[in-house]
Order: sequence, then C-alpha cells, then structure tokens
Amino acid sequence: MNEQVLTPALLRRFCHFAEGSEPDFFTGASYDSENVADGELFVSLAGDRQDLAAAQAIESGAAAVLLKPGIFSLRQVVTERECAIYVTEDLTAALKGLAAAFLKELAPAVIGVTGTDCPTEAASAAAGVLGNVFSVYWLKENEKKPEELAVTLLNTPPHCEMIILELPDSSDRGMSLLPLTYLLATGTDSSRTAAERVFSEADRMKASSVIIYDEDEPLYSRDWDKSTLSCGLTESALFFAEYVDWETDTLSFTLRGISGRFTAGGTGRANLKGALFAIAAGVHLGLSADEIQAGLRDVRQW
Repeated sequence: MNEQVLTPALLRRFCHFAEGSEPDFFTGASYDSENVADGELFVSLAGDRQDLAAAQAIESGAAAVLLKPGIFSLRQVVTERECAIYVTEDLTAALKGLAAAFLKELAPAVIGVTGTDCPTEAASAAAGVLGNVFSVYWLKENEKKPEELAVTLLNTPPHCEMIILELPDSSDRGMSLLPLTYLLATGTDSSRTAAERVFSEADRMKASSVIIYDEDEPLYSRDWDKSTLSCGLTESALFFAEYVDWETDTLSFTLRGISGRFTAGGTGRANLKGALFAIAAGVHLGLSADEIQAGLRDVRQW
C-alpha cells in the first residue's frame, strides 16, 4: 500500500482546490493553528476568524488550508509560502467524507469502547494488550466534535492495524464514519439511558462484528444479535475472574479455563474489569496467554 494516503487527489474528492501550490502529499492534519507541523493540512474550524487561524497555520508551515469560501486575505500569504487553499461550503460533510475515505484506504479494525463503568480502563488495557502485537492507534479523547474527530483520524499512521477509542456519551457526535469491528460494552451502573446508547451502537454494527460485554450488568440480559463474549466477576461470564488477590499493589488473578495467573497494573475493581475486556479481545484475536500477560504488564495504573 502507498504510505502517502492523505493526498491532494483524495482531498479534491470532497472539496474544491481554489489556488496555490499543491504538495505531493500531506504529512498529517490539524485544526490547531498554533500546533501545525510542516507539511500538514490545516482545517480551519475558527468560524468568523478562519482567515486569521489559516494565516497563522501557513506561517507555521502548513502545506494547505481547508476552509469555507470567500477568504481572500490569504492570497499573498499563500503565494509567499507556496501553500494551497481548498474550500468547501459544508465543512462537516467534507471532513466526514474525507475521514471515511481515508480510513477505507487504511482498513484498520476499529474497537469502540462504550458504557459508563470503567471505559477508560478498558480502552487503556486493550491498547496495552493489543498494542503488544498489533500496530494500534488509541484516540484518548472521546468528546471531540465530529469535525475535530475527523481531523484527528486523518493522523492515523499508515500501517495502523487497529483504532481504539472511547465512544462519546451523546449520540450526535458523527461516529458513523467509524464502522466498528469490536464493541467493548462496559457496564452502565444500571442506567437505562446509558444502556440504550450502548444498544444503539451495537445495533448499528455489521453482523460480522463482535461485542464483548460486562456480564455483571443486569441490563445487558438481551439478544445482542451479534457474536458476543462476556467477561466479569459473575460466574456465568465466559471470562470469569477467579481467585483475585486484592491486597497487593498490582492485581493478580486467574481466569477460569486458562492456565496460569495474570497480573495487571493498578488496583481495584475498575482496573480488573479493564483487564478482563482486554484479555477477552486478545483471546478472540488469537493472542497467546504470554502475549496477553506481556501487554498487561506494560499497562500502568489507570
């Protein structure tokens, strides 16, 4: 695969090239005019101050700017810096389309983490365990606006095999550009509203997707209509934690049906739950017990 996926040719599928000098490719993307790296595409989300933000980004080394049409004060800056200007009337639609096309080229598996009970711990543990074997891109901020999320996704490394992200609590964040391969459904503390958000995410997934859910959450007693794995502290869980040592600085526990003990950084129930989600995902993806343990060992206290 050509490593340079983010190119002017891809960008022109979703917006119009206005003027300037186009590069062969973009080194990344940013919406922060104060932190633009050389060769990046800058996307101006500054509203009425688009021209000021774009001019600052160009001065910082941006290879191109994407903004709404009608900004003429940039022409001199563009000429001096050999930068390109792209415009679109609907920035949100253009960015979502661009990010979706970009991810389709890379074709990573996407692991979404949802629920209200230990989602950060589950995402962190999954990143540690799966990142020990695969190339993983972990998006740690889950409350980005759709435009910000789309730009962030344009920085996915070219050889990325998996994206891990916590799904936002609200349903209006434009997550449809990320078709989920796995859903880690942490508990909801018996909140029906939170559970309905989890079910909504699950129902949008493809039939071939896999859901790993918290067996301890009573609201999850349903037909998921997908392949499922369960984990938790309830004996009916497929990945059931036995003989947990809560008294040390690191968690130590066994899993029913898997030989040996697992250890994970941190203490407490939330960290144990996070480790169980990561182990379930790792086993399903074919990781050995040694590979899983090595990944857990590298996860610091959450």
